Amino acid sequence: MSSGPSDSTAAEVPPRFGPFVRLRSALAVAAPAMLALIGWPVITFGGLQAIRLVTNIILSHLLNPAIFGVLLILNTLRTGIELLSDVGVGQNIISHPAGSTPRFTSTAWTIQIIRGVLIGAVLATCSPLIAHIYAEPILAKAVPMMALLVVISGFQSTGLFVLMREQRLAQFSAFELLPALAAMVIQVTISYFDRTVWSLLYGAVICMAMQVGCSFFMTPSAGLRLAIDRDHARSIIHFGKWIFLSSAIFFIAGNFDRLYLSSAIPWALLGVYGIARSLSEAFTVLLARVGNMVLFPIIAGSSHRGEALRHRLSAQRVPLLATAAVGLALFIALSDRLVFLLYDQRYHEAAAILPVLAAGVWFSMLATLGEAVSLGIGRPQIGTLANAAKLAWMMAGMPLLAARFGFPGLVACIAAADLVKYLALSLGQKRWGLAFPVQDLALTGFFVVCVLVLRALFSLSGVVGAVGGLWALFQ
Repeated sequence: MSSGPSDSTAAEVPPRFGPFVRLRSALAVAAPAMLALIGWPVITFGGLQAIRLVTNIILSHLLNPAIFGVLLILNTLRTGIELLSDVGVGQNIISHPAGSTPRFTSTAWTIQIIRGVLIGAVLATCSPLIAHIYAEPILAKAVPMMALLVVISGFQSTGLFVLMREQRLAQFSAFELLPALAAMVIQVTISYFDRTVWSLLYGAVICMAMQVGCSFFMTPSAGLRLAIDRDHARSIIHFGKWIFLSSAIFFIAGNFDRLYLSSAIPWALLGVYGIARSLSEAFTVLLARVGNMVLFPIIAGSSHRGEALRHRLSAQRVPLLATAAVGLALFIALSDRLVFLLYDQRYHEAAAILPVLAAGVWFSMLATLGEAVSLGIGRPQIGTLANAAKLAWMMAGMPLLAARFGFPGLVACIAAADLVKYLALSLGQKRWGLAFPVQDLALTGFFVVCVLVLRALFSLSGVVGAVGGLWALFQ
């Protein structure tokens, strides 16, 4: 009996092409399943970014850039103190065998509330000192408002993490989108009548209270009560010690630019930089969502380790990162034109900053996926050390490059920071057989080609300027 077509085709493949055939076969199996899984995170991300962008554009026409500078500092302080006290409540619920039980979620919820109250108290107490450090009197009254926001957020239902654990992503997406849409209406309405920083703060507090209420109606919150189970609390704190250190270094590394720039450049320019950074971070946020909502829960609950996990991840990364590369390249190619179209003249300096920051986002995306994998195999220290390398680069590089090249040097240093982080992360993951240097080098080359080709095509059609316009900041 003669062999079938598939057998004869396989027999004709030269041995040296075997790895490529196996990769193609793995992609054919893994890509559809992976894309199906990331569908909801991508849809939610798109909706949230659209809401965020519309809100940002409307508010930029209502408020002056200095207000965005103040808000950037307030959000940085809030995020910082939250991360500096992070004990990994969500990660525990997702990865612990008893994570979805009422006793465990109640313990996690109680710890979360206590943490929120303590953070709020620290922020409110330190508000005069913060105002003195930044030489901005309005912070003395604005920081306590942020403290109230933190306290309210601590009451949010831990049922959200149960949804992620059980991969009920459609329900989780509905929770995120509906309150965000309502928040946009609230923020814009208040800012229309009161065009000061207080409109943003009052709106944020109202929106957070609404979000907390929704978290109990739209998530599995049954059985939540104020209670502490000692064994579960001990488990949360034990796992959370690396999360705490990782979060602390992650915050300082991720926000050192804001903290440094706040004392190095005018508030108005800081607000313009904040607009550019906010736009550039969109793709990193998307990959972080996919990593936290899909990869981390899957790896944490999987029995695959070592070579088996490497093969599985290798096939899943390619379609995900190739798609991200095309999307980011398209964004960079049109980035300066987008700024000119969406923002008024006060913010046009962001057009020169945005392409540079967005180029660095490529390595941020590679690193973000790597961190999700490290967390999934129970090795958060790999990400911690990688963020420490990024922080060391920025602490040493920003003052030196600022003295030599001024503001363009600062932006270049910030853009290169995630390359340093990625290299450190790859070095740490190599020990566990989970580094993909060849694959990432090929994808990086693909990304660069996409940027240049797309920019040249748009330039020829008259949509944007010359290819050299992407590095106008350095001209």
